[in-house]
Amino acid sequence: MKNKIIFILIVILLTGCSLTEEIKIDDKSKVYEKTRIYTEISNISLPDNNYEELLNNYIDQYGYIVSGNKYTYKKDINNETVGVESINEYQDICTFFTKSLYSKKIFKNIDCNEESHKYIINAYMSLFDCDDDCNEGVPLDNAKLVINSDIDILNSNANEIEGNIHTWKFSHSSKKNVYLEIKKSKKIKNNNKTSSNKSSNTKVVLIGIVTIIIIVIITFILRMKYKNNKINY
Repeated sequence: MKNKIIFILIVILLTGCSLTEEIKIDDKSKVYEKTRIYTEISNISLPDNNYEELLNNYIDQYGYIVSGNKYTYKKDINNETVGVESINEYQDICTFFTKSLYSKKIFKNIDCNEESHKYIINAYMSLFDCDDDCNEGVPLDNAKLVINSDIDILNSNANEIEGNIHTWKFSHSSKKNVYLEIKKSKKIKNNNKTSSNKSSNTKVVLIGIVTIIIIVIITFILRMKYKNNKINY
């Protein structure tokens, strides 16, 4: 049985896997990464569908790479695919692109520029370029990057755009680079709004001061009349 599983692992390594990189950006720019590396169940055949043992062998071979980069991971089996899901998080989108294990596998050169109100990312795809390290890590047939952002994405060259969900697809025949412009945070406001808020606050303060002065004057007059016995009870 063990020899059969090893043989199937070799078949998977030869046929390759798929990678889906799902990125969620919250309204404070924090990035949550969920990565699935999987293969179609139709590609393999096991007695009693013993995919748990298959994945255990798979994790024994590659798990140290994931855990060594501060990921948590779990086995992911459904009716159609079998694979591993990894999770990590980063302080912002630039940190994700430059530090993520999977981002560095997909992209060779990554430029992330931070401006006053936005990030600009240029990532050059090298997933299917054969260098000296071609045999390192899990071989992939295709990959997909999905960014779902609570912050406005200003511009991108994604293959698919639906609302604020941008999807890039990569394969041997589609070596697409990534271009992305995204706001830093929802909380950033333009100068006009800031000036307007300051003006409104100033008006409120002035009205309060004037009201207090009027109350003080009226109180003073009433006390003076009282002292001069000009108030009738």
